[in-house]
Amino acid sequence: MSFYITWTIALLLLVFFHTLSTILWRKLNKKTFFSKTVIITGATSGIGEQLAYQYAKQNSNLLLSGRRIDRLKQVARHCKSLGANQSNYLIGDLSQNSDNKSLIDTAISLYGGIDLLILNAGVNTRHRIEDIPFPPTQEIEDMININLWSCVNLTTLSLPYLRERKGSVALISSDVALEPVAKRSLYAATKRGVQAFLKC
Repeated sequence: MSFYITWTIALLLLVFFHTLSTILWRKLNKKTFFSKTVIITGATSGIGEQLAYQYAKQNSNLLLSGRRIDRLKQVARHCKSLGANQSNYLIGDLSQNSDNKSLIDTAISLYGGIDLLILNAGVNTRHRIEDIPFPPTQEIEDMININLWSCVNLTTLSLPYLRERKGSVALISSDVALEPVAKRSLYAATKRGVQAFLKC
């Protein structure tokens, strides 16, 4: 009788420790960004939205940026339900220098630092080269400001904080930066420009 009790206890202990080690392994491998601060621009839809959900599952501190407040609220709430340690958002127009600075200032105010800056926001216009107006329209200026200058501004503003935490900048670009197509020469130029900037 004692033989069966001993083996039963041993089996239960084995199952217990196997389960515990599995849980710990999963946590260690999934919590790479546990409580790390992640800024994501263009987080209201598409790649930005999906990236927000993935980092939420890793219990990150999120700061989401976009121009549509209704969508930002929805994404931020869903991130919280997925496990984000904190999930905040900031409405902003990245074509404006002041909104670039506000995004970084807000991250520091909320979380005290930055671990990952994801530059995802982007807009596109379509023009044949001969149809590009002079002076540029506001639409074109906004595209250049968002696709290029906001990436430059956000990177330079966040750099001291990224260095403190050995953080990173991630750029979501486009294949047209390498292989431009008709009517997208300006868009391709902005994407190629920011790629060159971040490689220096």
